[in-house]
Amino acid sequence: MAKRTFLRADRVASAIRNIAAEYFTWGVMDPALTEVAVTDVQVTPDLSYARIFYRIFGKNEAQPNVDEALRRFAGKFRSELAQRIRLRHVPDVVFIYDQQLEAALRIEEILAKLREEQSEDDSAAADETPEKR
Repeated sequence: MAKRTFLRADRVASAIRNIAAEYFTWGVMDPALTEVAVTDVQVTPDLSYARIFYRIFGKNEAQPNVDEALRRFAGKFRSELAQRIRLRHVPDVVFIYDQQLEAALRIEEILAKLREEQSEDDSAAADETPEKR
């Protein structure tokens, strides 16, 4: 079986993820960003863009405020990356809210409903079986 080769973009994404996690834990002064957790980072193969996916701990009503704060914060974070990563060109940073958890919860709800309907159908079918003569 062929071994997967790690691309430079993967290594840069991992470094950005580590820096972002550390920075959101210790370096953020904006109160709107204290509940942010980085879930994933994707870097384009040419290293020009980095998409940083994040989640918010706590209430989702805060998401519009956090989105705006992260948009303002992107330039400062890029400067932080420039100081800590040795790259000729630091990727442009875009923060994207990670909706995977909500999607997974919706799928689980649908599957639970289907299981419930299936068990109801099975019990109804068992009640309708003809009696032995």
